[in-house]
Amino acid sequence: MSQLNIKDSETIRRVGELARREGLSKTAAVRLAVDETLARRAGQWEERMALLDKIVESYKVDGKTTLPSNDEIDAMLYDDDGLPR
Repeated sequence: MSQLNIKDSETIRRVGELARREGLSKTAAVRLAVDETLARRAGQWEERMALLDKIVESYKVDGKTTLPSNDEIDAMLYDDDGLPR
């Protein structure tokens, strides 16, 4: 088992605040935050993978896939500010 050593004072403060508000230990607060983030993002990851599958399918010709360049894929997945579409 490995240890987690947080050196950022603002993160430590926020973990403490979350722990106090939820009535949890700091360890339990970190676990809660991580679990909630993973659960929330799971759907986003699935949506992105489905979009990527759709993009790959659109590049199939006669059963062969010719993928777009990384720049083309980035343009499809991210807006001008670099945020996910």
